[in-house]
Amino acid sequence: MSKREEQRKRWEEVQKKAFLHWVNSYLIKLGSDPLEDLITGFSDGVTLIQFLETLTGEKVTQKYSQKPRLKVHCITNCYIALKHLENLGVSGLTIAAENLVDYDHDDPRNILGFCWQLLRKFPPNISVGGEENANNPLEERLLGWCRDTLVGYKDIEVEDFKSFEDGKVLLALLEQYDKNLVSYGDMDKSDAVENCRLALQIAEDEASIPQLLDPEELASGKASDKNLVLYLTLLYNAFGEKIGSVTDASLLERIEELEGLIEELSVQKEELEEQSLVLTEEHTELSTNIEVLSAEKSELEKTSERAREDWLKERAALLARIAELEEQIGALESSTGDSVEKLQALADKIAGERDELKQAKEQLQEEIEELGEEFSHLTKKFSKAAKAKAELEEEVEQAQRENSSQLTALKKNLRAHFEDMAVWKIFLDQGIQYRGEFIREEKNEEISGLEYNEKLQNIADTIQAEDDELKKMETSANADEAEAEPVPEAEPEPTKSKKKSDKPKSSRRRKDKKKRSKA
Repeated sequence: MSKREEQRKRWEEVQKKAFLHWVNSYLIKLGSDPLEDLITGFSDGVTLIQFLETLTGEKVTQKYSQKPRLKVHCITNCYIALKHLENLGVSGLTIAAENLVDYDHDDPRNILGFCWQLLRKFPPNISVGGEENANNPLEERLLGWCRDTLVGYKDIEVEDFKSFEDGKVLLALLEQYDKNLVSYGDMDKSDAVENCRLALQIAEDEASIPQLLDPEELASGKASDKNLVLYLTLLYNAFGEKIGSVTDASLLERIEELEGLIEELSVQKEELEEQSLVLTEEHTELSTNIEVLSAEKSELEKTSERAREDWLKERAALLARIAELEEQIGALESSTGDSVEKLQALADKIAGERDELKQAKEQLQEEIEELGEEFSHLTKKFSKAAKAKAELEEEVEQAQRENSSQLTALKKNLRAHFEDMAVWKIFLDQGIQYRGEFIREEKNEEISGLEYNEKLQNIADTIQAEDDELKKMETSANADEAEAEPVPEAEPEPTKSKKKSDKPKSSRRRKDKKKRSKA
């Protein structure tokens, strides 16, 4: 659905509500049941005839079906109603009897146009200036009614439908409709849209007038004159219904209320007269009191004059005393000028010392912070040193354990070596030549630059090499003994063989002994 079609549908719904309210206002006067739907309400023709008789004030002379049962009866009734309008001089009707019976909810324009023609042809009897002028257009009569109703409002001038844009006219009309609904003088009427919205809402809630107008469109001047005419017509009918609702019973009730009010006012009048007598007596008494007070006033004025003279004398004496004191203060200030300068110098000196102490305090604070940082640094270094010490002690213990095991092995090797030397002593005493290298003092120089573990290893290797050499000597000695065994030959002379064998043997022993001593 396009935007234009939506606007048309919305306008049709607004018009249906407005014309339904307008038609029902006449049916209620007649005593008939109001319509619920404008489009279907005229379909039987009976309600249409009753409405037209009330609207035009003329009875339908042609006979019609009071209770139509067939469609043809409904069409006939509608035809009679339209014919009645033609007889009254209404021409140019755009609707037929069939359109009223075969209504179309989706396109109610025929019925809405028909209602608009009736409203223009038979407008309400609006009197302007106390006179009715049926020759004027409906628009002029409605505007004239607004002017007459709002005569006492100085800020409102109803010239045309543009005068309704600020919403003030509608608010003032509602105040005239019911003083309890709107208090025009106490309202803030600066917002035109809010004024229009409030007026339309109050009219709908209190006078049952549907909101045919949009507040924003009305305030911006976009509302059509046709809509305003229809809305003002409904508002005028609401005024008429309210006035017509005043019955004899309500008038009698109002008279009784006024009589009761008069009685109350009479009682209040008597009470006021009594109060007036009392006030008159009080006035006489007050007059007497005023005379007494006037005499007392005169006496007080004389006393006041004497008191004023005394006050002037005392004031002069006080001024003289003040002048004397000011002179004394000046003398004191001149005499104490030097003391003030000394005190100021002392104060400056104290302030300077205080600044120096403050700077010294700040410097000490900085040194304390630096010492704190240094202490924290030393604490960290001490922790690292303690940790390194612990690690070093652990390494020393580990080295001691390793050295202990190596010393144990060395002792074992030395013990075995000494045992071997004791065994080999027998062979050495026999003059067996030791062909291995001797262990000399130069060995100390060889191992002096080595680490402790390397020294032990070097000594152990040397001892092992000597053991190996000794074993070789043992093997050689055994071989020599085997070769030295005597061969069974002719026995030589005992003396010669003994001498020959003794000499080389002793010489060999001396040589071996010298070698051992060197070793």
